[in-house]
Amino acid sequence: MDRLKPKSDRTYFYLIYATRHRKGIEEFRAIEQEAINVQESLRNDVKYQAAVLRTGQPGLFGSAISDGAVASYKDERKMQLDQAYAKLLELLRSHTEGISFGAIIGPIMETPLTWKSDLNAWINDLRKQGKVEVLGMKPRERTYKPEHRIVPRGVL
Repeated sequence: MDRLKPKSDRTYFYLIYATRHRKGIEEFRAIEQEAINVQESLRNDVKYQAAVLRTGQPGLFGSAISDGAVASYKDERKMQLDQAYAKLLELLRSHTEGISFGAIIGPIMETPLTWKSDLNAWINDLRKQGKVEVLGMKPRERTYKPEHRIVPRGVL
């Protein structure tokens, strides 16, 4: 995960976390998600203040206006999410007998800017569409656990 300098669109530092365990990647992505939100808010505020100092005029809508850096972050995240979703579908297609949620988490979350909430939403959508079944969930359970088995149904 790279951190951008507040006033410019270049990398300030990289954060690297080495692990072989899926729980480590889950924790890293959770921290990445928080850091990205703080970074984008800070960058937006700093760029707004710099524009006010440069022009002497505050913006009509304050610092809430998105700039190119925020747009490029959103574009990058969308690209990464598309790749991770394609990887999820490929995993499901190659495991017609099913695959545990725990075995899915690592490969999907290896993709930068992809979070567990994204994976959960994709599986929820696939369940609603009748494309997968989740085995091992109790009736009132809403959170996927590593031992739950995701079984593809029909064409993905």
